[in-house]
Amino acid sequence: MMFLERFPHVAEKGAGRDWAYAGWLMEMLGRAERDHGLPVFFADYPLSPNAADLPPVPNPD
Repeated sequence: MMFLERFPHVAEKGAGRDWAYAGWLMEMLGRAERDHGLPVFFADYPLSPNAADLPPVPNPD
């Protein structure tokens, strides 16, 4: 609750459903399950991700 009180404008931007992101996340989880591995999104070494593997750009609304 403290976050919502301190940053209502950020919380408002995160309200609702983001079907593009949800679809991307489901695809990543499906790949992890199918390929028996975990996707790496952040690391302490350089990453070279394919553009198709990146999450969708947030909606500017």
